[in-house]
Amino acid sequence: MALPTLGLELGTSGVGLGLSAKARSLGMLASMTVVMIQLSIHMGPGPISAPGSDFVHDMLFGYLNVVEMSFTVQAVLAFIATLLVIGTGWAWRMRNTTN
Repeated sequence: MALPTLGLELGTSGVGLGLSAKARSLGMLASMTVVMIQLSIHMGPGPISAPGSDFVHDMLFGYLNVVEMSFTVQAVLAFIATLLVIGTGWAWRMRNTTN
């Protein structure tokens, strides 16, 4: 949370904290969207317990597979976001040190 407020003047740090909170909320919304899309695609519109099906082998393992894939997708997205932040900081530092 300190990163967005480092470049601000002393009286405007509330704006940086507000933007940081908004980014955190958008990140949570994006992660929930990824999980729900994958649940919808892989689990399908069928009932939770179809007649004659085994809950543990059909639904539970299917659900755990979707959760594992969702974590993988979110880890990749977090890695890309980290690279973007590092690249932006590196480019900013390079631009300001040459002057």
